[in-house]
Amino acid sequence: MSGPAVLDALHQLQAAADEFLKQADDGGFGALSDDEFVAAAHEVEAIRRQLVTADYPVIAEIDVRDLSAVHLGGDAAGVLARMWRLTRHQAKARVREAEQLAPRTALTGEPLEPLRPHAAAARKSGVLSSEQVSVILDAIKALPSALPVEEVDLAEKTLVEAGHWLDPIDLRHIAI
Repeated sequence: MSGPAVLDALHQLQAAADEFLKQADDGGFGALSDDEFVAAAHEVEAIRRQLVTADYPVIAEIDVRDLSAVHLGGDAAGVLARMWRLTRHQAKARVREAEQLAPRTALTGEPLEPLRPHAAAARKSGVLSSEQVSVILDAIKALPSALPVEEVDLAEKTLVEAGHWLDPIDLRHIAI
């Protein structure tokens, strides 16, 4: 392959996805034991969740390039909505997640960790769904602003750990 590394990686990812789907469509899961199938099904979902984090650098690049001004999107969510044919609500949710979970850069150019590092790590590893992330971010946003940073961090960590085992509805119940 030739070209920028990110495009090479994207083409390899597409080729791997095509091959996986071909194998799955051709009955490949049927050759697995029950345990292998369940593990594979979990891995499929983890990869789906992990790939969502590819939005983060795309959204950051939209801002860096000021594409909202060029493409009259108004803001990054507007550009995403038009570019990916999303509703404005879906686009805003993706931007919100990226703002909280993507690595950041200081004005000096120094790399900074995400605002919500525990949720970011779990999302990047494919543990949390979009709905679980939304519950966690809503719960953190609802905390009193005077709460010490350490307690906010502990709340995030606790909710992320619960997200390993709870669906979004049950997670919301404990987050309240």
